[in-house]
Amino acid sequence: MNDQAPFEIAPEFSDDDLALRFARAHAETVRYVDVWGKWYIWDGERWAIDDTRKAFDLSRKICRDAAAEQSNLRENSRASAALASAKTVYAVVNLARADRRLGATVNQWDADPWLLGTPNGTVDLRTGKLRPRSPDDYITKLTGISPDPTCPIDLWLKVLDRVTDGDQELIDYLQRCIEGCLAWQQKGLAAPKAVIDATTAYLEAEDAVAAWMDDECIRDPNAWTRTVDLFASWHSWADKCGEPFGNTKSFRARLEARGIFSKPEPGTKRAGYQGIKLKPQETDNSIDEGFRKR
Repeated sequence: MNDQAPFEIAPEFSDDDLALRFARAHAETVRYVDVWGKWYIWDGERWAIDDTRKAFDLSRKICRDAAAEQSNLRENSRASAALASAKTVYAVVNLARADRRLGATVNQWDADPWLLGTPNGTVDLRTGKLRPRSPDDYITKLTGISPDPTCPIDLWLKVLDRVTDGDQELIDYLQRCIEGCLAWQQKGLAAPKAVIDATTAYLEAEDAVAAWMDDECIRDPNAWTRTVDLFASWHSWADKCGEPFGNTKSFRARLEARGIFSKPEPGTKRAGYQGIKLKPQETDNSIDEGFRKR
């Protein structure tokens, strides 16, 4: 065959020759994943699992064409029939699975999280632009609809208004995120005041709990302390320091974030925490001395 590279030359009309023809004909539209034992077919929009044995059908066409070619050259009906036999069709498919042009790995599918497949093309979320589909993107998933900048979004705006309690700054922030994070890609997203305030409050509360533990507690894996005693200590400490003390639920979450978990006391089943205890309360020596003098 004149169109064959030297390394691809195989005996004419052999199984290997037909497998090479198969690979050349479908190098852009057919892949085989050996780990999964599956063929993938490019359907013009995405790569789809071949669940209709299309790879075998493509092999049949290669074999039929080769049989016709052989018949025209040599007028040997028996040899032509053998080329179009099921045995040859299966052999071609099996050999083609090892062709480097058709082999694919598990990790190459949907590998770029910034590419979004849609019925009208591929959206690059880094730029927000729609571009033609390409089999080289190895996309297997498509959205149900295509992006349409002219589509009314009244209902979506009502939902945003409801979930953000009318905070326009937060709405703008969420819209920028949904629009592909374009601003973040270019110069970073400036978080709205509501997000900054909530984050700051959380971090300050976490710092406050850490400071309370340093001042009032001892970490001891064998210790166990009642929830009511720990929370009372935290409540008193936070109140003196002007820190919000929250409730027992938020208190529990903050302790668990530091590896202190609730555990009922054996026998009594009272609520408490394992691995922490309160420091002994310091006694004012001047007061004790005064009582002794009396």
